[in-house]
Amino acid sequence: MDQATANEPGFRGILAEKGTCIGGVERRSNLSEEEFREEYLKPKKAVILTDEIAKWNASTKWTWDYFKSEYGDVKAPTGITFQPQGAMTIAEYSDYVDRYEQERLTNPTDAIPRYLEGWYFRESHQELLEDFQNPACFGADWFATKFPKRFNPIATAIIFGPTGSYTKLHYDGQSSRNWLAQITGRKRWMLIEAEELTDVFKTKAESAGTYPGMDHPALAKHLETHEVRYRDCTTNPGELLFFPSRVYHQVVGLEPTISLTHNWFNDTNARRVYWESMLLHMRAMFQRTKSKRA
Repeated sequence: MDQATANEPGFRGILAEKGTCIGGVERRSNLSEEEFREEYLKPKKAVILTDEIAKWNASTKWTWDYFKSEYGDVKAPTGITFQPQGAMTIAEYSDYVDRYEQERLTNPTDAIPRYLEGWYFRESHQELLEDFQNPACFGADWFATKFPKRFNPIATAIIFGPTGSYTKLHYDGQSSRNWLAQITGRKRWMLIEAEELTDVFKTKAESAGTYPGMDHPALAKHLETHEVRYRDCTTNPGELLFFPSRVYHQVVGLEPTISLTHNWFNDTNARRVYWESMLLHMRAMFQRTKSKRA
């Protein structure tokens, strides 16, 4: 187990101040598919895999210089805690991170920097898919093999950020499961089971982190009468964090980071993923129809 304290620099918000840390996340290696399913997937437990990324080309190939030289003209959205700040090319963003890192050493600030929160490259730059693979112990990825393309979120993204780049509390949509591979740098995580916050997040929009500011308005009131428990861990370069569906997570970069995130599902949560995906598709169709009528 690894555990960090809630007052370590980098964590923001009322949960870090008033929530209860119940420990870290186990680190494992050489997991078989059966071990992963029985020890983590079925019990809905997070785990850090320490030996997966070393098998990938991305482990040595994906550097800041590599992306700047090979994909420097590619544009991707940036934001501050999910608040859009406009698109930048990867070359522009790399230069921004260099400037930010130099300036923060001479002029420290509490301001949260811009985060390149997701370059969704699967369709535009398919050659990058050859640099990694879904960990074998996770089993088949049904998004890739058993899911209608029009419903598929293609939720695979490369994320770039400087020290202090921050993702506020949210969980990933469609009840999919998530893994995040730490290619360079370190990130610190707060993981919270959905049951801990059922009285706070009432709608999908809220759970997706679209509320303003770092903390949901109802959190302070909730913490007056409820204990909210969370797990606190750090992912180091070469480590891959898995966490179950509908787990809230809050993340901060402890240094400049490059990460790869991927959403997936299989037979154990297929019904929920299909149902939520259909609902999202129907809502999108309704909104398009409504816009045309207007």
